[in-house]
Amino acid sequence: MKHKKFFLISIFLIFSFLCFAQENSTSKTKVRNAIVAKAKTYIGCPYKSGGVGPAAFDCSGFVYCVYREAAKINLPRSSRAMYSYAKKIPKSQLKKGDLIFFRTTGGAQISHVGIYIGQEQFIHAASDGKKTGIIISSLSEKYYIKCYASCGRVLDL
Repeated sequence: MKHKKFFLISIFLIFSFLCFAQENSTSKTKVRNAIVAKAKTYIGCPYKSGGVGPAAFDCSGFVYCVYREAAKINLPRSSRAMYSYAKKIPKSQLKKGDLIFFRTTGGAQISHVGIYIGQEQFIHAASDGKKTGIIISSLSEKYYIKCYASCGRVLDL
């Protein structure tokens, strides 16, 4: 009798854990999708140095605003501080909502950040070139390959 009770309790606990893990995974995906969806609402907004939106953004101001609004997460304000704050991950482990860091000024310092949106693309506030403001770019573009520094995760999801 004791063995049967133990077995039934064990089955119940395993089933409960699996249900919780699945529910937790679903809510994590929702947060990541909410970040991407919020970021996309700003496509076309202009670039402005020091801008934190919603009318205009710089790169870190854009990421800061999107995370605050979509995930209720207050990130550091600069791309360098975000880089220090984020857990570094390999590019192969990127998920929607993760951060991508670049060295765009030719030095060793991080100078640009964007949000990964899937399919080798990221959304960011571009300050120079043919397109400026909030745009979607590809990680396979020559410029971003050359400037790529690292990927980071601030969502423990």
